[in-house]
Amino acid sequence: QLFAAEAGIPGAVLPCPAPGPPPYRGLPRHADASLRRASALHAVVRGARALVASPAGLLRPTLPRHLFETRVLSLRAGDEMTPEILLEALDEGGYRREDPVTAPGQVARRGGILDLFPPAREVPVRLEFYGDTVESLRSFDPETQRTVGSIEALEAVPLSDIFAPHSVALHLGELLPERFPERREIPALLERLQRGLAADEIQDLLPLVPGATVPLWDHLQGWAVAALDPEAIAFESEAFLARAREERERHGDSLDLPPEEALISPEALRRRLSAPPSVHLRELDPEPRGQSLSCRLSQRYAGDIRRLLADLRERKGSAVLYLGTPGRAARVKDLLR
Repeated sequence: QLFAAEAGIPGAVLPCPAPGPPPYRGLPRHADASLRRASALHAVVRGARALVASPAGLLRPTLPRHLFETRVLSLRAGDEMTPEILLEALDEGGYRREDPVTAPGQVARRGGILDLFPPAREVPVRLEFYGDTVESLRSFDPETQRTVGSIEALEAVPLSDIFAPHSVALHLGELLPERFPERREIPALLERLQRGLAADEIQDLLPLVPGATVPLWDHLQGWAVAALDPEAIAFESEAFLARAREERERHGDSLDLPPEEALISPEALRRRLSAPPSVHLRELDPEPRGQSLSCRLSQRYAGDIRRLLADLRERKGSAVLYLGTPGRAARVKDLLR
């Protein structure tokens, strides 16, 4: 982010973390991490410059773009949209029905009024409908529930990068009894799935539906890859898969897919990292390949501003300083004048 900003390169640089605990532990995904993944995928459409991800994040599948973007909602006053369709899309995208709406990720409907709190906004939004038309968009105070001003447009991103749109949920409902014919919990799960109450339970089952999930990099067609220590990435990818197999064996009675189906394979990641255009960075390379740059550890000053200023005055060319806080940066800037 720092170097892109200094170079004047447009576009956001965003993290795309792992969605939470490793699979097969029976623990829910982290809401914040899932939202960050969803926001990163949508930022790619909006012109993001780069995504930063670890092997644990890259080996977890996502929805393909054509499914994910159908649940990114962009609305203006005068748009044709029914509250029922909007609410269904928000339900699928992970929003929770709470009345009154007071926290991000919540939605509520009262007749022709729909309250929505997208996580990207500081305050929630109240949509008023006239028939099948959005009549007005107003922000409101979550404590007093009173409107505080009109807004021109609203965008709401799903709360996760992987969920079941209606078509995928229907297909999954057909496949589950075939895949798990002896499991007694399937009828109850299918009922919850039909009622839209099984969102968290089915995320790791979506790879069962052909075409419902893809690797993260499928959203990044034409992008270059910068791999920091490819050998370490390969080692951690294989270790992640091995841990997933161990966890599944430890919880063998759970309703889940084997890691080979539920996760992106380390081999697929290796092929993507090797495909051009790509840059591989290594601290030490035992083989004579590529270009080598001599580097040394950065100097630490531990608050000794005078020594820092003396070194800067002696140094030729440009220097990049990591000062930790805006206050320190402002102080050094004043001293350098």
